[in-house]
Amino acid sequence: MPTTETLIEIDDELEFESAETVLRWALQKFGQDVALATGFGAEGCVLIRMLAEIDTNARMFYLDTDLLFPE
Repeated sequence: MPTTETLIEIDDELEFESAETVLRWALQKFGQDVALATGFGAEGCVLIRMLAEIDTNARMFYLDTDLLFPE
């Protein structure tokens, strides 16, 4: 588990970077131990597309928010 100091350093390093840069950083740092969580909102769909373009084997999972489809 990262320390508070480590998290602050990561935040400082990536604060002004693009979403694509942050995704690339996460994949390089954590490899297949990282996964994108999405509820399939507009922003999530953009991140899915970015991540798939970076690494077609990247892991993603759906967060059931009860807002996507009526059951």
